[in-house]
Amino acid sequence: MNRTQRAMTKKIKTMARNKGIAGAADTEGIIETASAIAKAIQPSLGAMCEIVVHDFSDLDRSVVAYEGNLTGRGVGSPVTPLSLELINAEERPSAISDRMLSTSDGRIIKSTVVALRNEHGHLVGSFCLNLDVSNLKHALNLLEDLAGAPEQSKPYTFPENLPQLLDTVLDQEERKLGRSLVNLDAKQRLTVIESLEQHRIFEIRNSVNLIAERFSVSRATIYTDLEKVRKKSNAA
Repeated sequence: MNRTQRAMTKKIKTMARNKGIAGAADTEGIIETASAIAKAIQPSLGAMCEIVVHDFSDLDRSVVAYEGNLTGRGVGSPVTPLSLELINAEERPSAISDRMLSTSDGRIIKSTVVALRNEHGHLVGSFCLNLDVSNLKHALNLLEDLAGAPEQSKPYTFPENLPQLLDTVLDQEERKLGRSLVNLDAKQRLTVIESLEQHRIFEIRNSVNLIAERFSVSRATIYTDLEKVRKKSNAA
């Protein structure tokens, strides 16, 4: 590890502490207990239920327990946008409930994410309960079609790997901008970089490479923009 990498690692750890994210040493017992609970209760809920446990000490391989099989992921999959939302929430919620998501094969999943915190209140991971409500949604959609209900926004999908996770997050940024991330001017690019920094995307390994590709700019440009955003944040 060179000097730049060591400095970046130190900065990431400092940011994590400031954000209330516990280190690996604080997580083991909590994660093991959550994993045991997931293994015990998922069979009782049946094939339409999936339970996933995330360990936030390693965001790009955060899934450490996976019971059921609705979303096609497994141990070692990355953190989801919903868990990133939990991490980034300023009000420190105990849970994010009843979000409607979708799988790659089009099934509709109702997801609830519960925060796992240590005795100091630091966030160490999440316990996610996913329920397949596709049949219920299909019936509801039929009734809405008959009643002329307005079309709802498309839910995001579950990422199976790091590129998919970043694509999902960057797709959200494109929707906010109303345009592609390619050929943005400097001000627009800094706005997106600031949003990604607020959501701790740059703490995920190799994220800069993938983000640079999506913006069609160099890695150096992304690092320069990130430095500007962090200087602005530190000065605030």
